[in-house]
Amino acid sequence: MIAGVAMLASCTPVQPPAGSVPDSANIQSPGRPVYMSPPIFPTKAMEHRISGYVDLTFTLQPDGSVADPKVVDEVPANMGFAEAMLRVFPRWKFSPKIVNGVAVAVPAKYRFTFILQ
Repeated sequence: MIAGVAMLASCTPVQPPAGSVPDSANIQSPGRPVYMSPPIFPTKAMEHRISGYVDLTFTLQPDGSVADPKVVDEVPANMGFAEAMLRVFPRWKFSPKIVNGVAVAVPAKYRFTFILQ
């Protein structure tokens, strides 16, 4: 934690279209980060004493790596939160999604919250 800065995060799977969900008895939830390279709190947001969050979508690969991250929301916009996350997020690793005992690639959504205390 940077002095006066707290950063929180949560990951949820993106819901596939109706009818395409495999048997839930054979699925373990993905999304627990196992390696995180923390972003740097954006200077602009720190100067203005503003907290915010970034929502990203990505493909969670079978090896737990992040592929094709995209920012879908940044609140508030233009404070540097999205850029800070995109610099480090591709290096993160997650627990993979397991289906019938096999790791598979799945779409996922992740929210990272920047809190200035």
